[in-house]
Amino acid sequence: MRVKQFISVVAMAALMVSCGTQKQVTTNQSNPFGAEITVPCTEYSYDDNENFRALGTGMAVNLQGARTAAYESAKAMLAQRFGGKMRSVSELYTRSIAVGNAEEVAQILESDMQMVVDRLVGDSKKTCERTTKDNAGNFNVFIAIQVSKREMKEQIIESAAKNSRLGVEQHREDFRRIFEKEFENE
Repeated sequence: MRVKQFISVVAMAALMVSCGTQKQVTTNQSNPFGAEITVPCTEYSYDDNENFRALGTGMAVNLQGARTAAYESAKAMLAQRFGGKMRSVSELYTRSIAVGNAEEVAQILESDMQMVVDRLVGDSKKTCERTTKDNAGNFNVFIAIQVSKREMKEQIIESAAKNSRLGVEQHREDFRRIFEKEFENE
């Protein structure tokens, strides 16, 4: 039984290669951990010095459904990365300026930062898109997106500075320093 499965897998791989489809799976017979899988667009999913990046995948019976799922997955992954960082920035900032209504200021600040992140992630630039179709007829889409680190930083700082309830205008450099320190390893 296992021999038949193995022969089927080898035959399918040979068929895929001979039909000119993109190579998706690389099998290493000597690897005791199993087959190594190459995921499309991975090379475009790692942050660099200038951009935050994420990779999303989606699978559906129709191409548009798979594309939408992949794009939404990438946006959600990128936005999720900033949740904890934004909380940390707001807490550190409110402690540094020693305001009486620190909890309210922190909530307003987090809300402002979240709106900027949501807008930038929603407008993110697609850097890679690859589509495959499996034997069952499902489309598999891989989409990598990116958002400029500089643009995100500047828009968050500007948005916070414009909100008079936050007091960032008077403490803009403190806020910038805290924000940059929290995001320096991102």
